[in-house]
Amino acid sequence: MSSGRTAPSDLDPARIRTEVTRDIAETLGRLAQALETRHSADRVSSFLMRRLFCMFAQSADLPPSRTAFTDILARCRGAPEKFVGLVGDLWRQLSIPDARLHVRLVIICLESRTALA
Repeated sequence: MSSGRTAPSDLDPARIRTEVTRDIAETLGRLAQALETRHSADRVSSFLMRRLFCMFAQSADLPPSRTAFTDILARCRGAPEKFVGLVGDLWRQLSIPDARLHVRLVIICLESRTALA
């Protein structure tokens, strides 16, 4: 019978991050394998990297909006044929050179490196 208590190690943020990262990596690996049955590995890799960048850009509050990627996913839930066009528009917006965006990305990268040290 459980005492209802949580072990301190169960609350360790580093352990939790590691588990979440491992789960995400496994899920992305399965997704990549499934996609590679119909597309080249290079195409799948590019596709997944762009998706990861979209999620990163959204979580880092980069332009064009904080919810752009999830908005696209929500809009395409009932109409998946719209996904390519909508996400293509988002990628074009994210690829426009913007000095503010570049500075923000540098700051985020530096903060990430500091957090990992």
